[in-house]
Amino acid sequence: MNEILIGKGDEAGLAPAGSATERIQAARTVGSQAGRQIFRGLLAARRFFHLPYFRARMSLGRLQGEVDYRSRRLSEPRGLAFAARYRPTSEPCESRPGTLESWLTERYCLYARSPAGRLYRAEVHHHPWPLQRAEAEMTRNDLGGPHGVELAGPPPLLHFSRRLDVVVWSPVVMAG
Repeated sequence: MNEILIGKGDEAGLAPAGSATERIQAARTVGSQAGRQIFRGLLAARRFFHLPYFRARMSLGRLQGEVDYRSRRLSEPRGLAFAARYRPTSEPCESRPGTLESWLTERYCLYARSPAGRLYRAEVHHHPWPLQRAEAEMTRNDLGGPHGVELAGPPPLLHFSRRLDVVVWSPVVMAG
């Protein structure tokens, strides 16, 4: 199982990525090159695109076609966790225009608000998602709690995609 620990402050001795309270840095990365690439993407997303990624201990493992994923938040609110095993149940296909799957996945702009209150927009380019129907067993999902949303029972719609390369242009200030 690969493990990625994302930390705050000067734990890893990397250059700061934002204000002292919002910095994200690598405390430790154990595992594959893919894990390190994901980590670098998370750092960039937090620093340059102001996406709400939080310090967490995450693990990802694969066994007999299933993915075992676990995440436990280390920043406030501490202890929120997600744990699931999931797997694809169909061959990959592209969503058809006008379907719910297309509406949910074919997004070509990213919007985010910075800590200073500025609204940013970034253009995104990617091929259509190679979606596969999927099934999952979620053993823990606390992530909706702080927002007053109970996430119980099986998800009503679930898809899987092995990989999608994405190009994101520099964000542009829209307001603020």
